[in-house]
Amino acid sequence: MLHDAIHNFPALLRFALKRDRVWLGAWILGLLLLGVFFAPMLPGVAGNAAELAAMRQTMESPMLVSMTGMLYGDTYTYGVMLGQTMLTWMGLIAGIMNVFLVIRHTRKDEESERLDLILALPVGKTSTLFAVMLEVIIANLVIALLTGVGLAALQVESIYLGGSMLYGTLIGLCGILSAALAAIFAQLASTSRAATGLSILVLGVFFLMRAVGDVGNEALACISPLGLIERSELFVGNYLWPSVILIIECVALFPIAFWLNGRRDLGQGLIPTRKGRSRASFLLNGTWNLAFRLVRTIAFVWIIVAFALSAAYGSVFGSIEEFLNSSELFQAVIGVSGAGTMADYLNPMVATLQLIMGIIATVSVVTLVLHLKTEEGRGRLEQVYANSVSRTSTLLAYIVMASVLAFIVQLTNALGMWIASCFVLTDPLPFIEFLKTSMNLLPALLLFVGLAAFFIGVIPRLAGISWAFLGYSFLVVYLGGMLNMPKWAEAIAPFSAVARYPVEQIEAVPLAVLLGLYLLLCGIGLITYRRRDLKTG
Repeated sequence: MLHDAIHNFPALLRFALKRDRVWLGAWILGLLLLGVFFAPMLPGVAGNAAELAAMRQTMESPMLVSMTGMLYGDTYTYGVMLGQTMLTWMGLIAGIMNVFLVIRHTRKDEESERLDLILALPVGKTSTLFAVMLEVIIANLVIALLTGVGLAALQVESIYLGGSMLYGTLIGLCGILSAALAAIFAQLASTSRAATGLSILVLGVFFLMRAVGDVGNEALACISPLGLIERSELFVGNYLWPSVILIIECVALFPIAFWLNGRRDLGQGLIPTRKGRSRASFLLNGTWNLAFRLVRTIAFVWIIVAFALSAAYGSVFGSIEEFLNSSELFQAVIGVSGAGTMADYLNPMVATLQLIMGIIATVSVVTLVLHLKTEEGRGRLEQVYANSVSRTSTLLAYIVMASVLAFIVQLTNALGMWIASCFVLTDPLPFIEFLKTSMNLLPALLLFVGLAAFFIGVIPRLAGISWAFLGYSFLVVYLGGMLNMPKWAEAIAPFSAVARYPVEQIEAVPLAVLLGLYLLLCGIGLITYRRRDLKTG
């Protein structure tokens, strides 16, 4: 019976690996760059033993523990610092990667009807899910092995092979566990969007449980996989029992996913969908209303995320004086030199944190514009354009909504950071300063809206360049000073062209240039989108 259910899965596994070789390779490379090559920077971040001891006092702050991770060990070493600041985040990012991988091969393939073609071949009913789970295990084993070996090969003080391999193993196990949860939600939810949303929501709850638990509730932190992995105490105790628990949880969850998969119909979720109206809402009357209906959840979630993150960053202001005085590298990141006071750090810190929030906000607007490409790839736009619907109006609706979302998210960034700063500072900056800092970055966000619209109209298959350019911009503005990048390399990043208010005065010319490029790119995208053929499948 089992053999029939997973019949011919090796062929499906080869197909999945070949199909994902670029996508999965990019994810693995990104995880390695983030998880491994941060280690050589630690001596510059923390300094010598005396500076490490001073930094330990800062990292004991409940606020920093909730944001980064649990502090452990009697001596603060580079290995402990890596484990505290990076392990939880690496586990979370690996989890997100695996959620996307599982949903990509399950519910998304069902919605695009690819799975119908596969199941018409001599394969078992659960062969696809079995092949995906094997791909997940292979990918995370590669991540674990390369991370552990690569980290040890860098030969950073106090970061040795045993702890490095455990570091990579814990990241891989977080990824596999997240994949198992995503496989379960893929059977329960009725759409790929719902399955992805539920999976990411659970990861967010795990992170919140870890943050609250690390501050004052050990049991709550241990329930969360992201809190459990911290209890390994990397490069100090190197305890294996958290890894054993994660393996047991994975072994328990995978059979549940297969059992649920055998009980549902193709294209349907076990949780029934809500019964719709007998008549369409007036909100579906017209291209713009339909576009708003399709992206409203994306916009709403990003507004909440923006407020939560900006408030979390704003809570940092209460301890920035001690934190920055303990690290010359962090001083370089925010653009100051030498030890200073709160008055010296506040404006540069606001400029830097709002810049980071602006780059994060750009993800939301690019996602919204490229949702039109997603609808096109799924073949849904053919039904829309079969009626008297203007392509130009459709793309314009997405551009306008993304532009409005950029404004709202930037407003939310300013509001969240200001409210948090009022709780932790006796003399916070006025709200208008936060607002001007945030809105100063708005033209840079709009440029990415125009770039996404340009690729949708001209070369939709290269729309991923928008993400690559955003990643490059983040690298330039966040690490450009430390990497000594040439001026021309910094100049082409939109966010580097904007003045760092309130440290620098706002300049009208760069903002006007960015707005002009935004309008030009949008115009080209609108003209070419009306003329090109639709791409489906």
